[in-house]
Amino acid sequence: SLAYVENMAFAFHKDGIVTEEALQTRFREMEKMASMEYKLRQLFGMGDGALTPTQKKHFSTWVYDYHFDMDVIRIAYNKAVDNTGSTKITKIMNYMNRVLGAWNDEDLRTPEQIEAADALFRAEREGENAAKPQSGSFNTDDFFAAAVRRSLGEDFDPNSGAS
Repeated sequence: SLAYVENMAFAFHKDGIVTEEALQTRFREMEKMASMEYKLRQLFGMGDGALTPTQKKHFSTWVYDYHFDMDVIRIAYNKAVDNTGSTKITKIMNYMNRVLGAWNDEDLRTPEQIEAADALFRAEREGENAAKPQSGSFNTDDFFAAAVRRSLGEDFDPNSGAS
């Protein structure tokens, strides 16, 4: 309708879109968002219902602010599902938003960069865990020697170690 066109014209003008080039750019962005929204809805198993303001904000942030493609968003989705153990869209989206925000901050843009960063993180974490003394762990040789001494009736001193 004419009222719709008029409202859109006012909205475009308010957003600073006053040239044909700016209008064409906005139309391309709108088409991209519509295409990405469709793919994101499929990823989350959403129907055609209206998105909540938070869902719109997440989608817009991932696509326009962070410039992530579906391959990267899909990796974040899989991490969110695995790590939250939830099927709730809101919980998954919030987790994804934190993951994608961290990747954006670290300038990780491709699946290969993300996998390399994850491998480095796992290696560092394993190195830290290997350096930490394990609580409740014991030397099996000392344990066996103490068991033998006790079975032979010898005095047992837990601080003496193996003889």
